[in-house]
Amino acid sequence: MSTFKREDLKNLQPYEVEKEKYEIKLDANESFIEYEEKIKDEMAKVIKKVSLNRYPDGSCEELCRLYGKYIGVDESNIVAGNGSDELIGVIMNAFLNRGDTLGTVFPDFSMYKVYSQLLSINFKEIYDYTMDEIYVDLIIENINESKCDLFILSNPNNPTGKIIGRSDIIKLLKGVNCLVVIDEAYMEFASESVVDLVNEFENLIVLRTCSKALGLAFLRLGFCICNKALKNEILKAKSPFNVSGLSGELGKVVFQNREVIYENIDRLLKERDRVYEKLKGNKNLQCVKPNGNFIFIKSDYADRIYEKLLDRGIRVRNFSGKLKDYFRITIGSEKDNERLLHELLKI
Repeated sequence: MSTFKREDLKNLQPYEVEKEKYEIKLDANESFIEYEEKIKDEMAKVIKKVSLNRYPDGSCEELCRLYGKYIGVDESNIVAGNGSDELIGVIMNAFLNRGDTLGTVFPDFSMYKVYSQLLSINFKEIYDYTMDEIYVDLIIENINESKCDLFILSNPNNPTGKIIGRSDIIKLLKGVNCLVVIDEAYMEFASESVVDLVNEFENLIVLRTCSKALGLAFLRLGFCICNKALKNEILKAKSPFNVSGLSGELGKVVFQNREVIYENIDRLLKERDRVYEKLKGNKNLQCVKPNGNFIFIKSDYADRIYEKLLDRGIRVRNFSGKLKDYFRITIGSEKDNERLLHELLKI
């Protein structure tokens, strides 16, 4: 059977999701807020009306229209995907040839590298994001020196929570000679989006997800926002009917109740800021000011903290390698956060 393996993928490990159950799960950046019964009742009514024997709308026209209203962008600039993960792969397939160079920062979302390996694309981490300051001029210089064909980064950054301001993203777009993908998975928790600029810059693509601020991780819904010329190329690489009909229909229900989304985001932000205020003064914890629904922390005792919390039924995200002194806490419910704070500060 070994003869059927790709030699260039021999060191690539499958993405394995932790299957163990923990009393308090604060490691995956999921929203802690569940939708109320009224919304779920609406979803149940919608499901009863679908024709399971028919393919869904391959263009997701109504879904994109409603999502466009939510983010303030015309539906003609939007492509729906099976999570933003899928759209990352679609974008790379659409715009990169074997041997081209994908640039990103360190650290960032692991799937960028995975998709580049699958497509035999050169992967370069052109900037260290764990530095105290972010120097956009240096990022631009490194992108151009590395001759990147495409540059991608999450903004706010995952896992650090750092953010590049809107004016600096504009500077970056003007200063490089490649396609730029800004993954705004956590942007609802911040205020520096460039989603409204997709028609202004021919080299800009923005990614959004419904798994974080919208609390719809179960549905696997994501969106790509760009100008119409780029959208046309993306559609060439996208498989037909890539979004589950059920996911699309349930997503529509949520986008028709946008006030609930805003209320949930506000609730999560208040809880995030409360937890950050409790932690930031601790001399053994160097907390990065959060811009997502998580807090990134450096500590000489990171491994010990992780293990001790695990022993107490609390799972946070631990890191290894160059990030071995860091861990990340997803913001949970007030009850879960109080338990976390009690145990963490005791350690």
